[in-house]
Amino acid sequence: MKTIKKIQFAVDLTEDLPDAAEYAAWLAKQLDAEVTVLNVTPDAAHFSGFIISPDYTKDFVAQLENGAQKAMAEFLPKYFSGVKANGVVVQGDPAEEIMACAEENNMDLIVMASHGRKG
Repeated sequence: MKTIKKIQFAVDLTEDLPDAAEYAAWLAKQLDAEVTVLNVTPDAAHFSGFIISPDYTKDFVAQLENGAQKAMAEFLPKYFSGVKANGVVVQGDPAEEIMACAEENNMDLIVMASHGRKG
């Protein structure tokens, strides 16, 4: 059986994450594993079909990434105190970037929350 030492926790940094974050931290402690918390923000290509100026799109995407970096800086100490964890914010398609990060960093396990929808 393969040992789990590297966990990727994919997040959207919304308020619906406490249960999933607590689980990922608990799991990392139980397995003595390190966690990479990954957030993917949309890149400029995501907005290519919209009728807005490229300059506005570029600024908006930069603001999204800046906001995600700030949210990550608050998220890590709140949920991953006592766990070897790092935060990564990238731009792109979430599914593609989650898989790319997992492959590039030889992750053993990916943990993700549900959409947080009720009913």
